[in-house]
Amino acid sequence: MTESKFTLFVGDVVDKVLTQSKEWLEFAHKSLNKKQYKVSDTPLSYRKINYLDEVGALKSERKQNKGWRKFSFKELVYLSIVKELRYYGRSNESIRDFFEEFFKKEKCPTNSADIAMLISFSGISVNVVFDNQGNTGFYSVPMFQALHSKTKSFLSINLNEIMSSVWMQIKNVDLPYKDSLSIITSIVEDFELDTKETELLAIIRNKDYKQIEVRRVNDDRWVVKASASSDTDISRLKELIEKKDFGSVTVQKKDGKIMYVKIEDTYKL
Repeated sequence: MTESKFTLFVGDVVDKVLTQSKEWLEFAHKSLNKKQYKVSDTPLSYRKINYLDEVGALKSERKQNKGWRKFSFKELVYLSIVKELRYYGRSNESIRDFFEEFFKKEKCPTNSADIAMLISFSGISVNVVFDNQGNTGFYSVPMFQALHSKTKSFLSINLNEIMSSVWMQIKNVDLPYKDSLSIITSIVEDFELDTKETELLAIIRNKDYKQIEVRRVNDDRWVVKASASSDTDISRLKELIEKKDFGSVTVQKKDGKIMYVKIEDTYKL
Protein backbone atom coordinates (compact mmCIF):
# COMPACT_ATOMS: atom_id res chain seq x y z
CA MET A 1 0.00 0.00 0.00
CA THR A 2 1.39 3.41 -0.96
CA GLU A 3 1.35 6.17 1.59
CA SER A 4 -1.76 8.26 1.05
CA LYS A 5 -3.46 11.11 2.75
CA PHE A 6 -7.21 11.43 3.08
CA THR A 7 -8.29 14.99 3.85
CA LEU A 8 -11.59 16.69 4.54
CA PHE A 9 -11.62 20.34 3.43
CA VAL A 10 -15.15 21.54 2.86
CA GLY A 11 -14.88 24.81 4.76
CA ASP A 12 -16.67 25.95 7.89
CA VAL A 13 -19.68 23.79 7.02
CA VAL A 14 -17.77 20.89 8.63
CA ASP A 15 -18.20 22.55 12.00
CA LYS A 16 -21.97 22.58 11.56
CA VAL A 17 -21.93 18.81 11.15
CA LEU A 18 -19.43 18.04 13.89
CA THR A 19 -21.26 20.21 16.42
CA GLN A 20 -24.24 17.86 16.20
CA SER A 21 -24.73 15.56 19.16
CA LYS A 22 -22.81 12.30 19.38
CA GLU A 23 -26.09 10.41 19.20
CA TRP A 24 -27.05 12.20 15.96
CA LEU A 25 -23.67 11.45 14.38
CA GLU A 26 -23.91 7.80 15.38
CA PHE A 27 -27.40 7.56 13.90
CA ALA A 28 -26.21 9.19 10.68
CA HIS A 29 -23.24 6.81 10.50
CA LYS A 30 -25.48 3.77 10.99
CA SER A 31 -27.95 5.02 8.37
CA LEU A 32 -25.23 5.50 5.75
CA ASN A 33 -23.68 2.12 6.52
CA LYS A 34 -26.83 0.00 6.90
CA LYS A 35 -26.66 -2.88 4.41
CA GLN A 36 -30.04 -3.06 2.70
CA TYR A 37 -29.49 -2.75 -1.06
CA LYS A 38 -29.01 -5.34 -3.79
CA VAL A 39 -26.43 -5.77 -6.54
CA SER A 40 -28.97 -4.40 -9.00
CA ASP A 41 -28.83 -1.11 -7.10
CA THR A 42 -25.10 -0.76 -7.80
CA PRO A 43 -23.58 0.61 -11.03
CA LEU A 44 -21.39 -2.49 -11.46
CA SER A 45 -22.01 -6.08 -12.48
CA TYR A 46 -21.78 -8.94 -9.98
CA ARG A 47 -18.58 -10.12 -11.70
CA LYS A 48 -16.88 -6.72 -11.32
CA ILE A 49 -17.95 -6.48 -7.69
CA ASN A 50 -16.47 -9.92 -6.98
CA TYR A 51 -13.26 -8.81 -8.67
CA LEU A 52 -13.02 -5.77 -6.39
CA ASP A 53 -13.46 -8.16 -3.47
CA GLU A 54 -10.62 -10.33 -4.77
CA VAL A 55 -8.16 -7.41 -5.10
CA GLY A 56 -9.02 -6.03 -1.66
CA ALA A 57 -11.01 -3.02 -2.88
CA LEU A 58 -14.25 -4.27 -1.30
CA LYS A 59 -15.06 -6.52 1.63
CA SER A 60 -17.81 -9.08 1.88
CA GLU A 61 -19.45 -9.76 5.23
CA ARG A 62 -21.24 -12.87 4.06
CA LYS A 63 -20.48 -15.99 6.07
CA GLN A 64 -18.46 -18.42 3.92
CA ASN A 65 -19.52 -16.36 0.90
CA LYS A 66 -23.05 -17.72 1.15
CA GLY A 67 -26.27 -15.80 0.60
CA TRP A 68 -26.96 -12.64 -1.36
CA ARG A 69 -24.58 -9.75 -0.93
CA LYS A 70 -26.11 -6.61 0.58
CA PHE A 71 -24.78 -3.07 0.23
CA SER A 72 -25.05 0.11 2.25
CA PHE A 73 -25.79 3.49 0.72
CA LYS A 74 -22.18 4.44 1.38
CA GLU A 75 -20.99 1.37 -0.54
CA LEU A 76 -23.23 2.31 -3.47
CA VAL A 77 -21.61 5.74 -3.52
CA TYR A 78 -18.15 4.19 -3.23
CA LEU A 79 -18.81 1.80 -6.14
CA SER A 80 -20.06 4.69 -8.28
CA ILE A 81 -16.83 6.59 -7.57
CA VAL A 82 -14.81 3.46 -8.41
CA LYS A 83 -16.63 3.22 -11.73
CA GLU A 84 -15.49 6.76 -12.52
CA LEU A 85 -11.93 6.00 -11.42
CA ARG A 86 -11.87 3.00 -13.76
CA TYR A 87 -12.75 5.31 -16.66
CA TYR A 88 -9.52 7.19 -15.94
CA GLY A 89 -7.39 4.08 -15.64
CA ARG A 90 -6.71 4.15 -11.90
CA SER A 91 -4.84 1.04 -10.75
CA ASN A 92 -6.12 -1.63 -8.38
CA GLU A 93 -3.60 -0.42 -5.81
CA SER A 94 -4.84 3.19 -5.89
CA ILE A 95 -8.47 2.04 -5.69
CA ARG A 96 -7.62 -0.28 -2.79
CA ASP A 97 -5.96 2.66 -1.00
CA PHE A 98 -9.06 4.74 -1.61
CA PHE A 99 -11.28 1.93 -0.29
CA GLU A 100 -9.31 1.63 2.94
CA GLU A 101 -9.44 5.38 3.55
CA PHE A 102 -13.08 5.75 2.50
CA PHE A 103 -14.20 3.17 5.07
CA LYS A 104 -11.54 3.92 7.65
CA LYS A 105 -12.84 3.83 11.21
CA GLU A 106 -12.02 6.92 13.26
CA LYS A 107 -12.44 7.95 16.88
CA CYS A 108 -15.18 10.35 15.86
CA PRO A 109 -18.65 8.69 15.73
CA THR A 110 -18.34 9.02 11.97
CA ASN A 111 -15.49 9.45 9.49
CA SER A 112 -14.47 11.98 6.83
CA ALA A 113 -16.33 10.27 4.01
CA ASP A 114 -19.52 10.15 6.09
CA ILE A 115 -19.20 13.84 6.93
CA ALA A 116 -18.67 14.76 3.28
CA MET A 117 -21.78 12.77 2.32
CA LEU A 118 -23.86 14.42 5.06
CA ILE A 119 -22.70 17.82 3.80
CA SER A 120 -23.64 16.81 0.28
CA PHE A 121 -27.08 15.77 1.53
CA SER A 122 -27.47 19.31 2.91
CA GLY A 123 -27.14 20.73 -0.61
CA ILE A 124 -23.52 21.90 -0.44
CA SER A 125 -21.39 21.19 -3.52
CA VAL A 126 -18.56 18.76 -2.67
CA ASN A 127 -15.88 17.31 -4.93
CA VAL A 128 -13.71 14.23 -4.35
CA VAL A 129 -10.23 15.19 -5.50
CA PHE A 130 -7.34 12.81 -6.29
CA ASP A 131 -3.81 14.07 -6.94
CA ASN A 132 -0.83 12.29 -8.49
CA GLN A 133 0.77 11.69 -5.08
CA GLY A 134 -1.93 9.31 -3.87
CA ASN A 135 -3.72 11.93 -1.78
CA THR A 136 -7.50 12.17 -1.67
CA GLY A 137 -9.66 14.94 -0.29
CA PHE A 138 -13.22 16.22 -0.07
CA TYR A 139 -13.50 19.90 -0.94
CA SER A 140 -16.17 22.50 -1.40
CA VAL A 141 -15.64 24.43 -4.64
CA PRO A 142 -14.45 27.71 -3.02
CA MET A 143 -12.17 25.84 -0.61
CA PHE A 144 -10.51 23.84 -3.39
CA GLN A 145 -9.93 27.01 -5.44
CA ALA A 146 -8.37 28.66 -2.42
CA LEU A 147 -6.03 25.77 -1.58
CA HIS A 148 -5.21 24.27 -4.97
CA SER A 149 -5.48 27.04 -7.53
CA LYS A 150 -1.88 26.34 -8.62
CA THR A 151 -2.08 22.54 -8.64
CA LYS A 152 -0.83 21.26 -12.00
CA SER A 153 -3.09 18.26 -12.34
CA PHE A 154 -5.76 16.40 -10.41
CA LEU A 155 -8.83 14.24 -10.88
CA SER A 156 -12.05 15.70 -9.49
CA ILE A 157 -15.32 13.79 -9.12
CA ASN A 158 -18.58 15.54 -8.29
CA LEU A 159 -19.78 13.81 -5.12
CA ASN A 160 -23.21 15.45 -5.38
CA GLU A 161 -23.83 14.03 -8.84
CA ILE A 162 -22.66 10.60 -7.68
CA MET A 163 -25.00 10.65 -4.68
CA SER A 164 -27.85 12.07 -6.73
CA SER A 165 -27.60 9.26 -9.29
CA VAL A 166 -27.49 6.65 -6.51
CA TRP A 167 -30.44 8.25 -4.73
CA MET A 168 -32.41 8.33 -7.97
CA GLN A 169 -31.65 4.63 -8.48
CA ILE A 170 -32.86 3.51 -5.05
CA LYS A 171 -35.48 6.17 -4.20
CA ASN A 172 -36.43 7.58 -7.61
CA VAL A 173 -35.92 11.05 -6.13
CA ASP A 174 -33.33 13.66 -7.09
CA LEU A 175 -30.96 15.28 -4.58
CA PRO A 176 -30.77 19.04 -5.31
CA TYR A 177 -27.60 20.96 -4.58
CA LYS A 178 -25.86 24.19 -5.49
CA ASP A 179 -23.54 23.51 -8.42
CA SER A 180 -20.34 25.45 -9.10
CA LEU A 181 -22.08 28.04 -11.25
CA SER A 182 -24.73 28.63 -8.57
CA ILE A 183 -22.02 29.06 -5.95
CA ILE A 184 -20.11 31.54 -8.08
CA THR A 185 -23.35 33.39 -8.85
CA SER A 186 -24.20 33.62 -5.15
CA ILE A 187 -20.72 34.97 -4.43
CA VAL A 188 -21.12 37.58 -7.13
CA GLU A 189 -24.55 38.52 -5.80
CA ASP A 190 -22.98 39.19 -2.41
CA PHE A 191 -20.91 41.87 -4.13
CA GLU A 192 -23.68 43.48 -6.16
CA LEU A 193 -23.45 47.26 -6.15
CA ASP A 194 -26.29 49.57 -5.24
CA THR A 195 -27.07 52.68 -7.30
CA LYS A 196 -24.70 54.99 -5.43
CA GLU A 197 -21.85 52.51 -5.57
CA THR A 198 -22.40 52.09 -9.31
CA GLU A 199 -22.28 55.87 -9.82
CA LEU A 200 -19.11 56.12 -7.74
CA LEU A 201 -17.48 53.33 -9.75
CA ALA A 202 -18.31 55.16 -12.98
CA ILE A 203 -16.60 58.30 -11.64
CA ILE A 204 -13.51 56.34 -10.61
CA ARG A 205 -13.32 54.73 -14.05
CA ASN A 206 -13.39 58.12 -15.78
CA LYS A 207 -9.85 58.43 -17.13
CA ASP A 208 -10.12 62.22 -17.44
CA TYR A 209 -9.99 62.61 -13.66
CA LYS A 210 -6.51 62.84 -12.19
CA GLN A 211 -7.58 63.13 -8.56
CA ILE A 212 -10.72 61.90 -6.80
CA GLU A 213 -11.74 62.64 -3.22
CA VAL A 214 -14.61 60.73 -1.63
CA ARG A 215 -16.17 61.91 1.60
CA ARG A 216 -19.06 60.23 3.39
CA VAL A 217 -21.35 62.87 4.88
CA ASN A 218 -23.55 60.34 6.65
CA ASP A 219 -24.75 56.76 6.19
CA ASP A 220 -26.86 57.70 3.17
CA ARG A 221 -24.86 60.44 1.49
CA TRP A 222 -21.47 60.78 -0.18
CA VAL A 223 -19.74 63.82 -1.66
CA VAL A 224 -17.24 63.15 -4.44
CA LYS A 225 -14.84 65.75 -5.79
CA ALA A 226 -13.11 64.78 -9.02
CA SER A 227 -10.47 67.01 -10.62
CA ALA A 228 -9.13 67.09 -14.17
CA SER A 229 -6.60 69.38 -15.83
CA SER A 230 -7.40 70.66 -19.27
CA ASP A 231 -6.01 72.92 -21.96
CA THR A 232 -9.57 73.86 -22.88
CA ASP A 233 -10.01 77.16 -24.68
CA ILE A 234 -11.09 79.80 -22.16
CA SER A 235 -13.99 80.67 -24.43
CA ARG A 236 -15.53 77.23 -23.73
CA LEU A 237 -15.41 77.47 -19.94
CA LYS A 238 -18.89 78.95 -19.67
CA GLU A 239 -20.27 76.11 -21.76
CA LEU A 240 -18.55 73.49 -19.58
CA ILE A 241 -19.69 75.08 -16.32
CA GLU A 242 -23.31 75.33 -17.43
CA LYS A 243 -23.39 71.58 -18.05
CA LYS A 244 -22.50 70.78 -14.44
CA ASP A 245 -24.71 70.92 -11.35
CA PHE A 246 -21.81 71.45 -8.95
CA GLY A 247 -18.19 72.28 -9.56
CA SER A 248 -15.38 74.80 -9.65
CA VAL A 249 -12.84 75.99 -12.19
CA THR A 250 -9.29 77.15 -11.45
CA VAL A 251 -7.33 78.97 -14.15
CA GLN A 252 -3.55 79.30 -13.88
CA LYS A 253 -1.75 82.00 -15.84
CA LYS A 254 1.89 82.73 -16.41
CA ASP A 255 3.31 85.75 -18.19
CA GLY A 256 -0.21 86.70 -19.16
CA LYS A 257 -0.87 83.34 -20.77
CA ILE A 258 -3.28 80.65 -19.55
CA MET A 259 -1.15 77.62 -18.69
CA TYR A 260 -3.90 75.19 -17.73
CA VAL A 261 -7.44 74.97 -16.47
CA LYS A 262 -8.30 72.79 -13.48
CA ILE A 263 -11.90 71.64 -13.48
CA GLU A 264 -13.28 70.13 -10.28
CA ASP A 265 -16.61 68.35 -10.48
CA THR A 266 -18.62 67.78 -7.33
CA TYR A 267 -21.07 64.88 -7.14
CA LYS A 268 -23.56 64.41 -4.34
CA LEU A 269 -24.57 60.77 -4.16
